[in-house]
Amino acid sequence: MQDLFMKVFPGISQMENIHPLIVHFPIALLNAFFILELLGFILKNEDLMSSATWALYLGAIGAAAAVAAGLRAADTAPHTEEEHAIMAIHRDFGLAVLSLAVILSAWRIRVKSRFHFKWHVLHLILAFITITVMALGADRGGLMVYKYGVSVRAVPVKGHIHHGIFGDPHEEGHDEDHHPMEGMDTPRNGQALSLGHYWRGVSVKGVYPYGERKEIGIGVP
Repeated sequence: MQDLFMKVFPGISQMENIHPLIVHFPIALLNAFFILELLGFILKNEDLMSSATWALYLGAIGAAAAVAAGLRAADTAPHTEEEHAIMAIHRDFGLAVLSLAVILSAWRIRVKSRFHFKWHVLHLILAFITITVMALGADRGGLMVYKYGVSVRAVPVKGHIHHGIFGDPHEEGHDEDHHPMEGMDTPRNGQALSLGHYWRGVSVKGVYPYGERKEIGIGVP
């Protein structure tokens, strides 16, 4: 059964933790809640606001699951002190989103989704603050992954590197020898790495044990 799962979901099976898998649900649901609620408020449409209510409830549940998975990931993912500081900010934003989503949900249950005008406006303002904080938290999560490679296994790529998903975009007659040091392991994106830039687990000679840092200064043309 495990082998079948790995064949069907090869990406999920390589995850260090499930936080990245879960976190997109509350992001989508809470954004949907705000948009539906705003449109319902402007158009005075009860159906839109009813849909917004369920999006909020499901988003709050998803936020709780994402926070739980994120806290677990923080305890297991190798990271440096610099990354830990970013992780702490990311965690605080996540906890704030969860708290706001719970407050909005409880408020909505208390009034049975029937607001006086001024309280409805305040509800919308709080919803906007929620998705703004969520965007800031998502930004820090992306920073950890795409700049520092937290919980990402870097894989060296040998040979010719393609820069397009629809084939090689090179012009006819273009010199194919992009890498004067043939056989050298290079970054997947083919971008230059300046001195002092950290690339998790990879050097120009091979792969280091996961989590080890190595400074490299090899520019890839």
